[in-house]
Parts: sequence; C-alpha cells; structure tokens
Amino acid sequence: MARSLPLTAAAAILVLDQATKGWLAASLPFGGERIVTPWFSLVHWHNPGGLFGMLDRLPEWGRLAVFLAIPLLGVSLLGYLYAKSARALDRW
Repeated sequence: MARSLPLTAAAAILVLDQATKGWLAASLPFGGERIVTPWFSLVHWHNPGGLFGMLDRLPEWGRLAVFLAIPLLGVSLLGYLYAKSARALDRW
C-alpha cells in the first residue's frame, strides 16, 4: 500500500493537470483571459517550444522526440535509484 502511494499521487496529479488544461481550452478562446485575482489570471496560449520558447525552431517531430526522451530518461533514472535503495526510509 505505502509503495503505491507515490504512483497514485503522481497519477492523480497527471489526471488533474490534463483535466484543467482541457477545461481551459474548451472554455476560453485562443488568447482569451480569465482573471482569477488581481495578481493571477488564466490565459489560453500555446507554447510550441519548451521552457520560455526554447526549441521552438525545431520541427514538430524533433520537439516531440526531445520532450518524450528527457522525461523518460528522468523517470527511468528515478526508478533505478528507487529500486537500488537499500534503506527502508529511502523507499518511502
């Protein structure tokens, strides 16, 4: 049970993230804005690159490859380190 808690939390966050993105895309036109507070607003916008538009000049297949490879490598490394940890406290 305790071992599945991180996976369950990650799955719940992923579902919530995708649900809010879908809701925003369906409820706001492209470029539209919904002001939540004086210092926070939701804006429907698309970023074809990554962090601050990096990689925006790559073709679509190149961006897809980069944005799939990096998370897969990171998750693989974390899974490897998690499996190799010997102490009970390191394993949640």
